[in-house]
Amino acid sequence: MPKTILYIEDNPDNLQLVERALKAKGYEVIKAPTGIAGVETAESMNPDLILLD
Repeated sequence: MPKTILYIEDNPDNLQLVERALKAKGYEVIKAPTGIAGVETAESMNPDLILLD
């Protein structure tokens, strides 16, 4: 089972770039466009790692 990373990013270009890089390394990526959405997603999905800017 791949490790899950929650990536919180409001810039769509950065979001796509980092998502592609992480998926290429075998990670499952969950995306959130805002901090509030990120907190809600973190609580419900329990990711292994959270990245944000």
